Amino acid sequence: MASHKFHVSGMHCQSCSILIEEELRSVGGVNSVSANYKIKEVIVTGDFEEKDLDRLAEEFTKKVREYGYIVTRERSARGKTVWADFKIAIPFSI
Repeated sequence: MASHKFHVSGMHCQSCSILIEEELRSVGGVNSVSANYKIKEVIVTGDFEEKDLDRLAEEFTKKVREYGYIVTRERSARGKTVWADFKIAIPFSI
C-alpha cells in the first residue's frame, strides 16, 4: 500500500474536492482519496502495483477530465484560477 500526492488544476471549491474523491475512488487499486481544493492537491492511497506516477496521473485525469480537472505530478505553472475553470463547476453546482 502506498500514498501519493498529486496536483489538480481546476479545483476551486469543496464540491470539486468531493467530486474528485468520488471519481478517483472508483479507479482500480485505490483504497482512499483525500482532496484539498485550497491547495489543489489530492492524496491517493492504494495498491498501485508497479505503476509509474505519471501513468497514475494520466489514469486519474481520464476519470475527472470531463469535469474540467487535470491531475499531474507537478504543480501547474499557472498559479491563478481563471474564469474558464468555472465553466464546468457552475452548472454542476447548480
